Amino acid sequence: MRILIIFMVGFLMFSFVGCQKKAPQSVQDAFAEHFPEAKALGWDKESDNEWEVDFKFNGMEYSALFSSDGIWKETEHEIGKNEIPNEVYNSIKSIYPNADIDEVELMESPKGVHYEMELETSGEVLEVILDSSGTILSKKDTEDEDEENDDPND
Repeated sequence: MRILIIFMVGFLMFSFVGCQKKAPQSVQDAFAEHFPEAKALGWDKESDNEWEVDFKFNGMEYSALFSSDGIWKETEHEIGKNEIPNEVYNSIKSIYPNADIDEVELMESPKGVHYEMELETSGEVLEVILDSSGTILSKKDTEDEDEENDDPND
């Protein structure tokens, strides 16, 4: 019995250590170059070609996405509702006047600055991404996870 317990504990420890994810050195180097003052808290392999790192910077929690060859793709962090630019806030309120804004993330990428919002409206939960001028770039119902890239006024 004791041998069985030792074997199981050893197997669980090996499984846990085997599940630890460590990004390739090129990705870690790119992170260090892009965010020299930050310390990586953890890495996740998002896909075959992408790694996400969680880190703290200036007392705030961030995440950044890098390609497997070390190219920075995006950074995001949560912001307060009071930090939403007027153009973005007014756009959301004109399209979804009764929506409650549950969460807002500021996303930065080589394509520019975007705002990802989780909205609750009429019993639905939507994820909406807007550019800094307030134009909706994408929206999806988080319940069915179907991406919609059509007219934002429907």
